[in-house]
Amino acid sequence: MDNLERALNRREEKNKAGLLKGQGPLYLQLQRILEDEIVSGKYSNRKKLPTEVELCQMYNVSRITVRQAISNLKNKGIIDSQQGKGTFVDIPDFLPQSNLHLFQSLEGLLYFSPRTVNKILRKGSIRTPNAIANLGNFKDYPKVYRLEGIRYLYGESLGYYNIYVLPEFGQLFSGETPLAILLVLEQKGGAHIREVHQTIKATKCNKRIANILKIKPGDPLMVFERLYFSSDNRLVQIGVSHLRADRYEYTIKLSRRDT
Repeated sequence: MDNLERALNRREEKNKAGLLKGQGPLYLQLQRILEDEIVSGKYSNRKKLPTEVELCQMYNVSRITVRQAISNLKNKGIIDSQQGKGTFVDIPDFLPQSNLHLFQSLEGLLYFSPRTVNKILRKGSIRTPNAIANLGNFKDYPKVYRLEGIRYLYGESLGYYNIYVLPEFGQLFSGETPLAILLVLEQKGGAHIREVHQTIKATKCNKRIANILKIKPGDPLMVFERLYFSSDNRLVQIGVSHLRADRYEYTIKLSRRDT
């Protein structure tokens, strides 16, 4: 380790108790701050973000930290850098109303997940809810690991979700991760997802979810219940999402079979 790296490490350690408070790597903390500011509208579409030097000064972190945070946001497809001009919020135009399309394959679901921003509200081990305990092998577990949060697509809220995973996978989510929840199970937990069973229902928004999604009580919601089965036919994840109906569009192609 050279002198420069030692100096950066000492500086980063000092910052952990300073401006950027919380657990996990500083670049993930900075990434989360910038994501929240994009979601809140502080940095709207096409607006320029602060420069690397400015971010270093604002949050008292190294350029290595800033570059990693910026790189992760680029990979999520919500910002872009232009040589000689800077880094800008870059929300694609191919979804002008940020509508959520239902993908017809598991590959489509895996493709879509990293392109959204998840803001986790709460996470941890809880007593298995009765409604969840009635599904598959989850009845054999008195406790499950739950992640509760909000999903955003290109800066606009899509829905509120609760995701339940088997307790053996809970430790994978104890820290910060830039990956989508489904990809964590696959890439870090070794649970290859073979198929997903999905049920869609319509309902009205209650007061609590309305407050979370910034919509009105009684507004229409689509409820997605998804059961994720691994290659050994185990139910490893259950997801219950309440999606805004004004951000949802369902398209299906029907073909006549040749006779």
